[in-house]
Amino acid sequence: MTRLLLFTLLLTGLASCAPVSTPQSFRDKTASRILQYGPDTVHARGIAVKDNFIYTANDNGFVYQYDFSKNSYRQLTQLAQPELRDIHVISEDYFLALQSNDRSSLLLSKGLVEQLVDPFLRRTFLDGLDITANGHGIVMGDPISSRLQVAVTSDYGKNWEPCMSDVLKCDDGEAGFAASGSNVQALNDSVFVFVSGGKISRFFKTTDAGQSWMSVQLPFLSSEASGPFSVHFSDLNFGIAVGGNYLAPNDTVQNCFITSDGGYNWHQPLKTTSGYKSSVLEHNGTWYACGSNGIDFSLDKGQHWYVLNGENFFALAADNGKIFATMTKGRVMEITPPKR
Repeated sequence: MTRLLLFTLLLTGLASCAPVSTPQSFRDKTASRILQYGPDTVHARGIAVKDNFIYTANDNGFVYQYDFSKNSYRQLTQLAQPELRDIHVISEDYFLALQSNDRSSLLLSKGLVEQLVDPFLRRTFLDGLDITANGHGIVMGDPISSRLQVAVTSDYGKNWEPCMSDVLKCDDGEAGFAASGSNVQALNDSVFVFVSGGKISRFFKTTDAGQSWMSVQLPFLSSEASGPFSVHFSDLNFGIAVGGNYLAPNDTVQNCFITSDGGYNWHQPLKTTSGYKSSVLEHNGTWYACGSNGIDFSLDKGQHWYVLNGENFFALAADNGKIFATMTKGRVMEITPPKR
């Protein structure tokens, strides 16, 4: 009896530790909880998670910090700003928040001293920002004089150098989407990428920190409200771009594309996302994409997508095995997926 009991317990333990192999088992073993990161009158299109804090860039123009250890939040910034749609955190008291309006700036806060940094002399609508751990990064904005506005930094965003490549020239109707600040990514100190959409959708890439650029047209639908809203690379070669038509959030036509050669060629997944998505990322081998009709996930590098949650979400971040998705009413969903 003792041997049989021990054997049964061993089998039960092995079964409980079995790897997640199906979408249903992944959903069943995923836990979530709602955190109140700010007032119930705001929502955030920009989110960053670092150490023991969540940082959000909000539609009321302020940055909030949620403290996990205290289960409480506080307003970090005091300067009244237009809507903030992206945030990059360098340390606990040093971050940049991106404004999105017709004359945007970056709000740089260091040691609670706030100042405005103007990559393009406040002449354009900024869409996305990303900076590496070594201080190299990119900011992208809508076109001025038929040229997409792109600038690079090497000092954590204090100073910016505009990029003047002819590859950045564009026709009327092409711009960026500032839905989550994730239409740009700094893969390392010299490789930066971003996507544009609208009348034409394109993928742009530099491998020399903005000195030269290449572009590839993306097969998203062409309309003022359509295109790629977010792009994420898990390494230098593999990346996924998501988007669609934000005016038709349940439309699943041409809303997700995958590359495995660094962005030169893109193909559709076998089973696409459930509709329009504003943010995409990979964490611990699983891909996530969120939008106004929910969060989807993929266990096979974006080839098949499945619904995880059907609520309204704006932006994603990941840290320490957890996924964080901003919602309405000053809330963020913390998602704890099973280990794979």
